[in-house]
Amino acid sequence: MGGISVRLPAQVERALDEEAELSQRNRSELVREAVGEYLDRRRRQRQLEEMKAAARMAYTEPSLRAAEQRMQADFDAADGLDEADDVQAPESPWWQ
Repeated sequence: MGGISVRLPAQVERALDEEAELSQRNRSELVREAVGEYLDRRRRQRQLEEMKAAARMAYTEPSLRAAEQRMQADFDAADGLDEADDVQAPESPWWQ
């Protein structure tokens, strides 16, 4: 396992010491956990942004938009809905 040295503001160091005492864990263990959780959260945020970008591109591509409309019509037909029903389309796509 590699090691690094990190300087923390006094307030953060006090909070870390307090958490270590309350949780009966050492500071290194808490820092490893916190950094791991932060990196996982950043990875998930990047993946979501990539999915949003792909959805925006697909939504603006006319042939893909037409395919989406046909697919939605097929889903509605399978659910017993038709265009005469008072079904409101969402105001904006899910990624906005």
